[in-house]
Amino acid sequence: MRVLGLGAAVILAWCGQAAAELQVRYFEGAPKDRFVIENLSGCALGEFSLEIDLRPSAGGLIFDTELDGAGINVAQPFELVAGGGQLAGRSEVGDGEQTLMLRFAGLERGAPVIFTIDLDDTLPSGSTQTMVQGDEMIGAVVRFQAKGLSPLEGLFDATSQAILPVSACVSGLPRADVLGVG
Repeated sequence: MRVLGLGAAVILAWCGQAAAELQVRYFEGAPKDRFVIENLSGCALGEFSLEIDLRPSAGGLIFDTELDGAGINVAQPFELVAGGGQLAGRSEVGDGEQTLMLRFAGLERGAPVIFTIDLDDTLPSGSTQTMVQGDEMIGAVVRFQAKGLSPLEGLFDATSQAILPVSACVSGLPRADVLGVG
């Protein structure tokens, strides 16, 4: 009976590890807004690219990177805060642009990549253009692409997060440390 129990545990753990989750969260802040990208799965992810596309956002969001530019009042350029060893490169973000591409060398589980930048909305007057509310982030897109996998898209919701089930992260049977045995 113990063998059947271990076999069932192997199958359940393998099925549970089939999809890795990649979470992208946005936090409004003053003077810098923050993005946190985190691998919530049970394993590391290999090389991939991730695009943040603000064009379809409910608030008409833009990156505000230069004073006296497209945004309102405070401007903040892209600044990497944590996870630099996992980031292989990124696109330059000009003032008023709406897309940012990040290239990852890989992403360890539980080791976030965090960067700051300023976002402003472009809604008509009456809104707080310098402060992005959760509903203004709705519809912004995160696109994931890795060699050998179909591209994936996730949408930001009213909590300013997008979650992507990105890929199988365990090939064959899971390792003993994933199962918690051995």
